[in-house]
Amino acid sequence: MSSVVFTTFSIENPESFVPSILGLGVDLFELYRSCRENKISEFREMLCNGIKKLMAESSPEISKLDESYRETLLADHGSLEAIITRLENEDNKKEIERHLKRFNEQHSFFREKIELLKIEQKEKEEEISRFIKQTEENIRSLENRDIGESLTSELASLSQCKNLSDKLTGLEHIKSKLHNFSISWGLTTLFDAQSIEEEKYISSEERERIQLISEIRKFSESAKALDNIVHQDWKPLIQDIERETHKERLTLVKDEIKLKYGRLKKDIAKTSLYRRTIQELLNNIVRHEGHERLKNLMISMLDMRIINTDDYNRLLEDTYLFIRKATEEAERRETILEIKCNLESMGYSVVERDRDFLSALDNGEILHLDTEWEGYRILVKLDENKGLTTRLVRMVATEEEKENISAYEKQRDIETGRKWCQKYDIFIERMVNNGVIANIEMRKEPSEEDIMYMVDTGKAALKESDTKKIMADDKHKTQ
Repeated sequence: MSSVVFTTFSIENPESFVPSILGLGVDLFELYRSCRENKISEFREMLCNGIKKLMAESSPEISKLDESYRETLLADHGSLEAIITRLENEDNKKEIERHLKRFNEQHSFFREKIELLKIEQKEKEEEISRFIKQTEENIRSLENRDIGESLTSELASLSQCKNLSDKLTGLEHIKSKLHNFSISWGLTTLFDAQSIEEEKYISSEERERIQLISEIRKFSESAKALDNIVHQDWKPLIQDIERETHKERLTLVKDEIKLKYGRLKKDIAKTSLYRRTIQELLNNIVRHEGHERLKNLMISMLDMRIINTDDYNRLLEDTYLFIRKATEEAERRETILEIKCNLESMGYSVVERDRDFLSALDNGEILHLDTEWEGYRILVKLDENKGLTTRLVRMVATEEEKENISAYEKQRDIETGRKWCQKYDIFIERMVNNGVIANIEMRKEPSEEDIMYMVDTGKAALKESDTKKIMADDKHKTQ
C-alpha cells in the first residue's frame, strides 16, 4: 500500500435475473441484493420460496376445477415441480438463471391455462343452465305428458348435479332422448322453434339460419358474462342478425364473433395474471422512497378492465429500473456507512468536528481525518460510482517548510506511509468481510511517489504563538 490509493467498492450486477423474478411474492429488494452480493445459497432459498408460494396459490383454483380439467394440468404441474427441484440443488448462477427463465415461461403458460379452464368451465355451466331453461319451456308444449314429466325430472336432477363431467354426461343423455323424441314427431330439432307445431313447418334453410343465429347469440351472451362493455362494442356487428336472410353473411358474423370471443377470453385470462403480479409489485415498491410515480401507474393499471400486454411489459421494465436504482442508492448509503464505521473503529475521525462524515462523503466532498501519527492526516473522497480515493498527507506550518523537507523527514514520511499501508489493508479486509467487494484500481507506494505536504494555517498560527511565548520567557529570564 501507499500514500495514495483509489479503490472502488462494488457489488456484482445480476441484471439478467431481475426481469425473471418480478412478482414472485418475496421482497424483491432483498432478493435482488442477495444476488448482487453473490450470496448464492441465500438467493436460491429466497427464489425457491417465492416460486413455491406461486405454486401454492394455484392450488385452491385448481381444486375448484372439474376433475377432467385438473387432469389436463397434471403434466404441466409436474414439469414445474421438476424445475423447482433442479433449482433447489443448483449452485451455479448461470444454471439458476436458465432454470428460472424456463420456469417463468412454463408457469405463465400454466397460469393462463388455469384461467382459460376456469372461463371454459363457467361457460359450460351457463350453457347447461340455458339448456335446462330452454328445454323446460319447450316441453311445456309436449302433448305426451309422460315424456314431459320424465324430462322434467331428469332436468331437475341435472340442475342438482355438482360434478361438471356428470352434468355433461346427463346433458348428452337428455339431448339424445329429445332427439329420439323429435324423430318420432317428424321433427329435426326441438330447441330453436317457438313451439313444436311451429317446428313442423320450418324449412331446412330456415333451420340453418336459426342455428347460426343461435350460435351467434351464444358467443354474444358468453362475452357479456365476461365483459359487458366489450359486449356493447359488438352490438353493431350483431344487431341486425335477426333480420339477416343470407346464410353466408350469418356465417361470417359467427366466425368473426367467435374469433373475437376467443381473443377476449385470452385477454381476460392474461389480465387476471397481470393483476396478481402488479399487486405483488405494488406491495413491494411502496416500502421504498421515490415510488409515487410507479405506484400511481400500477394503481391505474389495476383499475383497467383489460390490461394490454405491451403496457404490462413496460411496467415490468420500469419496476426493474426502479428496483435497480433504489437498491444501488441503498447500497451506496450502506457502503458509506461501512467506510465511516470501519475508519472510526480504527481510530480515525474527522478533523472538522462540525462536518457530518456521512453527508460529506455522499456529496463527494474531501474529508480530513486525524491519525495516530502526529502531523499526519488522511484525505478521503468518494465519487458517484463508489470509488474511494485516500491519500496520506503531512501538515506543515508554512510554504517555506514545505519547500525545505530534510532527508530525515522524508525517510520518516516513508515509514509512516508503510504504517498507513498496513492500516489500510486492515480497513479493506473489514469491508470485504462485511460483504462489500473492494477493487484496488490504483496504488502509489511511498517509494514511488513522495508524500503530499499541505500547509496548515492553524499550525502556522500555533507555531507563531509558541515562538512568542518562548521569546517572552527568554526576556523574563534576562530581566
